[in-house]
Amino acid sequence: MKRTPFMAACVLALVLLASGIALCVTCDVDGYILDPNWYAHHPQLTSPQVLGTGMYEYGIAGSRGGDEGAGFYASTESSVDNNFWGIYGYFRKPNMNAGDWTLASWSRWWRPAFLFQVPYPWTIQSKALLRLHANMWSYRASWPGNTYTPYTDAGWNEIGQTFVATGSSVTLIDIRCPYAGVNWTASVLDGGPTGAPIGPSKSFTSPSGPSDVRLFWNGGELPTVPGHTYYLKLKASGTTTGLFCENEPTPDMSDAMPNGCLYRNGVAIPSRDLGVTICSDDDGIVTNINIDKAGTFPVMTGAVGQTFIARGTSLLYFAPWFADHSTDYVATVYDGISGGTPGPKVGFAKQNSYVRYGDPQVVFVWQPNEVPLTPGHTYYIEVTRASGGQLQFIGTSSGGYAGGEAYANRMLAGGWDMSACMMEEASPGSAMQASVRFLNDPQVAMADRGTRSITVRWDTDVSSDTTIEYGPWNANYTNVYYDSSLATSHVATITGLDPNTMYHFRVKCAASFYKAGVTRDLQTCTINETANLLGNPSFETVPAPPPTHHRVIGAPWVMGGMSAEAGDGAYFNSVPPYDGAWFLEPAVNGGSCNGWLYQTVPATPGVKYNFTAALYSVMKENSIEKYDVWYADRRLDYMRIGIDPTGGTDPTAPSVQWTPTMYSQQHWTNVGTQATATANNITVFVSYAGITTMPNAWHIFGVDDCRLSAVSPAPISIAQLKGSTPDGPVSVNDLIITAVPGEAGAYYAENADRTEGIRIVSSQTVDVGTRVGVTGTLTTDPQTHERYIAGAAFISTSADSEPRPLFMQCKNVGGAAFGTKVLAVPGSVGPHNTGLAVRIAGKVMAKDPGGSAYIWVNDGSISGNGIKVDTSHLSSTDVPNVNDDVAVSGVSSVYLDGVVKPMLIARRASDIN
Repeated sequence: MKRTPFMAACVLALVLLASGIALCVTCDVDGYILDPNWYAHHPQLTSPQVLGTGMYEYGIAGSRGGDEGAGFYASTESSVDNNFWGIYGYFRKPNMNAGDWTLASWSRWWRPAFLFQVPYPWTIQSKALLRLHANMWSYRASWPGNTYTPYTDAGWNEIGQTFVATGSSVTLIDIRCPYAGVNWTASVLDGGPTGAPIGPSKSFTSPSGPSDVRLFWNGGELPTVPGHTYYLKLKASGTTTGLFCENEPTPDMSDAMPNGCLYRNGVAIPSRDLGVTICSDDDGIVTNINIDKAGTFPVMTGAVGQTFIARGTSLLYFAPWFADHSTDYVATVYDGISGGTPGPKVGFAKQNSYVRYGDPQVVFVWQPNEVPLTPGHTYYIEVTRASGGQLQFIGTSSGGYAGGEAYANRMLAGGWDMSACMMEEASPGSAMQASVRFLNDPQVAMADRGTRSITVRWDTDVSSDTTIEYGPWNANYTNVYYDSSLATSHVATITGLDPNTMYHFRVKCAASFYKAGVTRDLQTCTINETANLLGNPSFETVPAPPPTHHRVIGAPWVMGGMSAEAGDGAYFNSVPPYDGAWFLEPAVNGGSCNGWLYQTVPATPGVKYNFTAALYSVMKENSIEKYDVWYADRRLDYMRIGIDPTGGTDPTAPSVQWTPTMYSQQHWTNVGTQATATANNITVFVSYAGITTMPNAWHIFGVDDCRLSAVSPAPISIAQLKGSTPDGPVSVNDLIITAVPGEAGAYYAENADRTEGIRIVSSQTVDVGTRVGVTGTLTTDPQTHERYIAGAAFISTSADSEPRPLFMQCKNVGGAAFGTKVLAVPGSVGPHNTGLAVRIAGKVMAKDPGGSAYIWVNDGSISGNGIKVDTSHLSSTDVPNVNDDVAVSGVSSVYLDGVVKPMLIARRASDIN
C-alpha cells in the first residue's frame, strides 16, 4: 500500500501522543466586557440572565501562562471576528492556542478589569465575563437645566462630591462635561470641602460636550484610607461658572455614593450625586505608573524602556502607547539598568499588538508570579518590535512619574516618562483571591415590608456572615445590622424603623479566605402604621368591563399630560401589578411624553407627611427593551414623586417638592419622600416622562401601592396628650388595655399608675391586659368634648395584667377640668378620670324601660337617679334590677343629654356584683 502524506501525519501524531507530547490545539478566545450596570438585561447572556451593559469599542488583551509567544488582542467592534455582537461588549480572537489565558481590559476609559487563568477552549455554557469595577460609578445622562433636572442658576464656580474610599489609592476620575471652554482644576481633599489636599491636582479645559474627561494619577499619588471620607473638588478658574453632568435620572433610586453627595458652591445637595466614576486600588491589585497618552517622543528608537519602583509582589499589566500600530511588540522586565546595560531578565517576556485601531495602546498581561517583584526595588521594563526595527513611543516630558524615567535605546530619554499603565499584585495571592458572590440582589418582598421592620432575603455562593448598613431617605447609612451566623441562604429582619419611610441599605457578606462581597445601594419602603390618607391607593377600584385588561381611573385621582389607564398585567408589555390585581399603566408609542397624576387630601398645618409608591418603567426601541447607551439623556425614562405642602394641584408649581428623577427598568422599585404641610390640604404627585428621537420607541410606566400617612411625633405622656396637646398626630407609650371594642365600643387604655386613661379607635386587634404603644390622631369630640385617639395603630405590644379599677363615689365619675384642653364634667367633683377603669357601689335606681341598655346607680352622693351605667354590652340576664344593691366596674365616660353628663361603661358580666 502506498503511504500518503496524510497517513504520515497521522502516524506522526500518534507517535507524539504516545510520547506524551501534546498537539497544538487552536480555539476561540472570547468573552464579554461589561460595566457594573445592574438593571440592563443583556440580550445574549440570558441563561442565566446577566445584567450589564457591554463596553463597545473597548480593547481587551491577554496571554497564556508560561508562554512568550504572541498574545491575545481584540476589541469589541462590529467586525468579522465579533460580528455585530461587539455592541454588546463581545470580544473574540479565533485560532488562538489552547491553554490557561489571563485577560485584561485596556486602561483608556476605566481602571482595567482582570480574569486570571481562564481555560480555553471554553466549555462552560456562559461566556467569560470581564466586569468593570469602581469606587464610585454613576451614569451621567443629564445636567442642571437639561431634561427634568431642577436648575435655577447659570452654573457654579465650585462643584464637588464627597465619597467614601474603598481602597488605598485613587487612580482615575472620569467626569462628563456638557459645555466647552471652561478651565477647571480637580483636586481631592481630606474629609470634605474644607479639608487639605491629599495629592497633586489636575487642570483641564472642558471639551465640547457632553464629553468625558478622564484624569489619571499614578498609584500612591492620591493615597486614601478605606472607609474614610474625601471630597472631589472641581473649581472653575477665577469667578467663572460651569456645569457637569449629574447622576440623574437615577437607576432604581439607587445611590451612587452612600454617605456622600453632590456639592454646589460648598452647599451639600443630599439627594443628588455628581455624575462621576472614581477608580481605586481596592481589589488586591495596585497601580504603579498611570500616565495617559500625551506627546510623541521626537525620535525613532530601537528600544524604549522605563524604570519603576515596584509597589507589589508580581507584575500583572503594562500598557504603553506607541505611534505605530502596525506591528507586534515585546515587553521584557530586567532587574534595573545601569550604564546602558540592563540587569538580569526577570520572569517571562510577553508579545502583543495594539488592542484597537486608532487607539494604539499595547497591553501586556502576566499571570501572578510570572514576573516576581520585590516592593521598593527598582526594575527596568523594555519594549521592542517583535520583528526588529525602529519604534516611536508616546509619553510626557513634564514629570509624569517620580519613581523612574524613560530610556531610548537604553539611554536616558531626557526627562521623559512613557505614557502607560502598570499594575501589580499587592501581595502574594491577593489578585486571585475570590470574593463572596451574591447569586441574586437582596430583595424585600411586599409581604416582608412591615410598619417598623423589613426582612431582606438573598443567596451567596459560599457560607458567609451578614452586615447591613442602612438609613432613611438619602442613603446616609446611620445604622448597622450584623449577624455572625454563616449561611448561603440569608434572611435578615431589621427592626426599629419608622413607618412609611424609604430606607437605603447595602449588604456585605464576609467569609474566611474570601474577599468580602458588597452589594450596590438598594432601597425599599416600610408600610404605613396609621391610616393611608389616599383614596384608591393601589388603583384596585376600577369600573366594570369592557375592556377586559385596562380600565379608566377617575376620582379621587386626577391625571394629565398623557393617557393613563389601569392595567391588570395583560396590558402593555405584560407588566405585572406590584400588589393586588390592578395598577396604573401610562404608556406611549412613537414619541416623547410627559404625564402626571395627583390627589389632594385634608392635612394639618405643621404636621409632616410621608408619601411612598411603587414605580416601574420599560424603555423600548423598535419593539426591543432598551439595552445600551444609558448615558443618552434623550433615550431614557424620568419618573419621580412629589408633595405640594400647600395643597396646590399644578405639577409645574415651585411649591412642589420633587424627588430626583429615576427609572426602574423592567422591575418595581419602592420610592418615598416627605414634606411638612403648610395648609389645610396636601397634594401628592407622580410624574412620568420619556424623551426620544427614535422611531417606534415605547415608554411604559407603572404606578402602584401609593401610601400617604402623617408622621407621628415623639411619644409623650397621656397626661400631656390629653391636657395640653392640640388635635393632630400623636404617639404615646406604655398604656395597658382595659377594654376592647366588643366590651365598650372602642379600646380603652390607661397608664400603669392608673392616673389617666383614654379611648382609642383602631381597626387592629389586641387583648385586655396588653401593654401597648399607640400612634394615631388626637381628636376632640365636638359634642361631648371627650378627647380620644382616632385611626390608631398599636406600634408595640407585650403581655401584662389588667389594672384594678379605682374605687370612687358616684359624684366623682367624670371629674374636674384637666389642663387647658379637657373641660370639667358638669355635676362631677374631684380629679379628672374619663377613660380610666373605675368602680362604684350603690342601689339600682332605674332601668332602661325598653330593655337592658342602661341602668342608673346612686350611692347617695349625688341627687336624682345617680350615674348612668351603659350595660348594652352585657347579656340581659346579667343586668341587675331596680332596687338591687350592686358594685359596678367599668370605664369612666360621658354622654350628651342636653348637656354633657358622666357615665360608666360596664364591659363584661364580671363587672357587676
